Amino acid sequence: GESAGRLLLEVEPDKLPELRRLMKDCPLGQVGRVTDGDRLTIRHDGRAVIDLPLAQAKAAWQDTFRL
Repeated sequence: GESAGRLLLEVEPDKLPELRRLMKDCPLGQVGRVTDGDRLTIRHDGRAVIDLPLAQAKAAWQDTFRL
């Protein structure tokens, strides 16, 4: 069967209240934020579980498309 679709949006912090208002009848959660740093950091329960230079993360992602 088919499953429900998901969307990932990037929104300026000052526009988040408006997005929440527009999406009031839909489940909505914040999964992260973009910074001006040069690392990809993913945290769980306040602890960094992934912390990589962006160049390394990008190379790993792009490598999945190489045959």
